[in-house]
Amino acid sequence: MISHSPPPSSTPPIAGLLAAATLLVMAIATISPALPGLAARFADTPNVALMTRYLVAAPAMSALLFSPFAGALCDRIGHGAMLRFGTLTFGVFGVAGLFLDRLDLILASRLLLGLSLAFVLTSQSALVGVHFAGDRRQRFLGWQVTARNLAGLVFVLAAGILAGFTPRYAFAVYALTFVFLPIIWLAGRRPAQTAPRHGAPNLRATWLRPVFLLCLMQILVLILFFTMPTQIPFALEERGYADPRLTSASMAGLMIVGAIGGASFGTLMRHVGQRKTIAVGFGLFAVGFGVMLFSGLWPVFAGPSLVGAGYALLMASTANIALSLAPTEHRGFAMGLLSSAIFLGQSVSPALSTATIVASGFSGLFACACGIALACTLLSLLWVKPKLITPSP
Repeated sequence: MISHSPPPSSTPPIAGLLAAATLLVMAIATISPALPGLAARFADTPNVALMTRYLVAAPAMSALLFSPFAGALCDRIGHGAMLRFGTLTFGVFGVAGLFLDRLDLILASRLLLGLSLAFVLTSQSALVGVHFAGDRRQRFLGWQVTARNLAGLVFVLAAGILAGFTPRYAFAVYALTFVFLPIIWLAGRRPAQTAPRHGAPNLRATWLRPVFLLCLMQILVLILFFTMPTQIPFALEERGYADPRLTSASMAGLMIVGAIGGASFGTLMRHVGQRKTIAVGFGLFAVGFGVMLFSGLWPVFAGPSLVGAGYALLMASTANIALSLAPTEHRGFAMGLLSSAIFLGQSVSPALSTATIVASGFSGLFACACGIALACTLLSLLWVKPKLITPSP
């Protein structure tokens, strides 16, 4: 494959890019502990139960629809400018819930938060391709998954503590965006070789075909992974463990082991290569879901932890391949497609997993997920890396 990437930056803004990456988990999961309190606070609002649940889903919904357009816009006006604008508006719309006194306005601010998230994710991912290449990129993508897992743990715990005073205080966690803003602002400084390019990508371009396949893989990964946070509380309840602290402990284990998995991505890539790293990721999914078929409490801790490690490897892998395939001038668009795939997988996962549970119970869900992951493990071992030849910029 002929490289079409500019040389990586000699002094990449690691802290700023990692901070920007954590905004994904801040957007989606942070206010979950406050939902019951918000429902009680706005009890007189029509359809309050539905609206409060959509407070979590709203950013993902708008980011799903807008990410490809954000990516194309990012390629036109510049990755750095988009990252700065997205981060600033993310903080504004995030803390808005502290001051808005109507549930419909809070919901609107969450939808706008998703638009800002689309700007941040696409531009941050494109800048990773600018500043890193080869082994350095692989190591950074692993660190990025680790940062997201550890930050998610901190954000959710902080929101839970703040929501204990009053549910609207959970929105104060978004003020951390303004603490991150200076280093993210520096990360958005545009190197000379990354001047914005003009023109939409050719939808028949050779490089887009494997990127679309990566999007399908990403959707499947998210569908499987999100059965953990959405169904584990109910799986525990069915087994006679209704204490919500057990759910928190199970999810904490998932995040911690996921962080370890992310940190190991670069090393694993150097030793076994991309194809086998993907196979290891799906293999961990298969073992994790298989463990969940056993009765008792220990599988509800071991299974999610293994799935979390596999998820870290698979998320870093898809980003690494997409950045390698996409031409420099269209990396924003490529990462926008992957971002939409993430949010689409998140959106459909609860419906699919719940339908499976209704049809065949939790054992049917975990057996089905295990079988799909095993099939993907075999397919990834047979996968042949696509050859791509593109002209240098």
